[in-house]
This record gives sequence, structure tokens and C-alpha cells, in this order.
Amino acid sequence: MELPQTLHGRLYLLSYDRDRHCFDERKLPLLGYAVRAAMLTELYLTGYLTDDDGIARVASSSRPADPLLADTLAELTGRPARTWAWLATAGSTSTTAPVRWQLECGGWIDRRWRLSLGVIPVRRPGVYDEEAVGRLADSVARALRDAAGGRHTDPRTLAVGRIAVLGDLPDQFLVHDVIARPAEANLPPVLGLHTALDTIARIVAQQTYSGRCGRSRSFGCSSGFGCGGGCGGGCGGGCGGG
Repeated sequence: MELPQTLHGRLYLLSYDRDRHCFDERKLPLLGYAVRAAMLTELYLTGYLTDDDGIARVASSSRPADPLLADTLAELTGRPARTWAWLATAGSTSTTAPVRWQLECGGWIDRRWRLSLGVIPVRRPGVYDEEAVGRLADSVARALRDAAGGRHTDPRTLAVGRIAVLGDLPDQFLVHDVIARPAEANLPPVLGLHTALDTIARIVAQQTYSGRCGRSRSFGCSSGFGCGGGCGGGCGGGCGGG
């Protein structure tokens, strides 16, 4: 089976769990961001978008043949220019369903009956050709290894691999210590995805940290950011209670 030509199509196929023989987007919270970044990367590599010191700008009045890419470009046309990081998160929650539907219509994804827990028949999306997905995973793994070793590799395949790593896709071929260095992700949309996910991680960590401090303050903490209690002073504040 011939694989889809688009980066977002190939990236979505890489989210297929070959051990469990299914797609499970619930276990891939970053998939929407990754698919969105793949679309932006495709538009950048094909000249529809250009980089202006971290800002994505529309560079062509024509439209891509792929309808999802055309819709994405139309969203950006005539609107204020944004950073790649901003664009990687915008609309990410509604990105995966159209891609999945496109792959179903194209014959790459099916919805056959499968057994859940080994006994319960359920309709789950899978792939028609697991071997083709395996070959795709192998080619991406090879591109990542070649890039890490300073060898030339196909930029499109490498871009898919770098986005897949940042999106924390499930396949074991994604060796994080090979590629997760942001300096290697030299394509602006990929750097934007890295920046966006890093910001999200910091916000989540800060909210978790604030929640701990808020709970600790009920046990005698009187000031600032520090709980002075259950966290062992790690919050940096003092306890005014006795």
C-alpha cells in the first residue's frame, strides 16, 4: 500500500499502536499539537508559508491541492501574523478528526470489529496494512539516526520524526535521547511546536505547584508562595502559624 504523501497523514499513521493494534487518541494528549505542526511544516516546506524571525507569514496566493492544508492556509490568510508556537496550539483540539476521516476515505484506516479486553467486540479504528506503517516507522527511525550522526537525510521524513518525538507518539522507534535536542529541530514550525509544548509544560507544573501550596496553607501557612509545611520548605515561603 502506498503511504499518504502529506506529513500530517504520515504523522497520524505513526500514532498507531502496533502492540495493541489500534489508535487510541485518549492516550496521546499531544497528538493534536503534533498534527497541527505537521500541517504548518508542510505549508512551510512547500513555500506557502515563510518565516520572518519566528513569525509565520503567508507567502503565496495559491492554494495546496490537499483540502486540509488549503483550509489551514485559508485560516491564516488576511489575519494578523502569529508566531509558529501560537499557530501550533491554535485549533489543535479540532485537528485530528478531519485527518483521521481523510485517512479513512483514502483507505489507510479502517473501522473493523476488534476485541476489547480479549472478549468484548468493539469498533476500533485500525490500519489496513500494518507492514506499511512499520516500514514508515523504520524510515523515520533511520532518518533520526542519520541526522543525529550528521548524515544527510530526507528533510520531510526527518520533520515527521522530530514532530513525532515532540508529540510523544507511542512507537518504540522514537528514541527520545537521539533527537529531543531543540537546536536540531531547525525548521521554524518544529521549533514553534517545541516552544509551545515547553510553555504548556511550565504552566501545568506551575498550576500543580500552586495547588500544593494552596492546600498546605490551610495547615498554618500565612504568606506568599511558600507552604512552609508539607513541602518541606521547597515552596520558598515561611510559616506564620504556631
